[in-house]
Amino acid sequence: MRMIIMLAVITMNTISYAGECETNVKDIYRNAQTLEGTSGYSVAGINSIIKKTIDFRWLAKETLGSVWPGLDSGQRIKFTRLLKKLMAVGSNRKNAKALRPSINWVSRKKSTISTVIVDDVIETTVEINLFKGNKCWTTRDVIVDEVSMVGNYKEQFNTVIKKHGFEGLLRRMEKRAEERERDES
Repeated sequence: MRMIIMLAVITMNTISYAGECETNVKDIYRNAQTLEGTSGYSVAGINSIIKKTIDFRWLAKETLGSVWPGLDSGQRIKFTRLLKKLMAVGSNRKNAKALRPSINWVSRKKSTISTVIVDDVIETTVEINLFKGNKCWTTRDVIVDEVSMVGNYKEQFNTVIKKHGFEGLLRRMEKRAEERERDES
């Protein structure tokens, strides 16, 4: 069974639309191409692309679904900040490398960059779904072995909210963020 571990690698302190405004998807693709064959750096490189382009406000709203409209601005900000700390594509595999990425133009406002991370045992397909807003290309979803990050988070968050409420979800996220910070220091 393929195992992908979600690791915390994004630790920005402010709420932002995206880490950087990428106005040209070809620049994002060129960054993805630099990952090819780089042993041990492919996962960090993929996270770098996601970190620079992800739309955290959209991600927070989408993953909470019908809960989002009932939250006050403080709850929304807190949730989005915690989501930033606990979100990334990760792998516990050593010696993994990315194969040649490809770009698929779906429309003038939608594109997908795909790559495969391989090692001696497993191949993992990673797709970064990009959408163009007013002027910036942003990551809206990451698909790892046909599993949507947005769908996965939405399902997990809804399960916790049903059992423990929204504040229970926040407490769990805070605890995981604190544990991660201790482990990293």
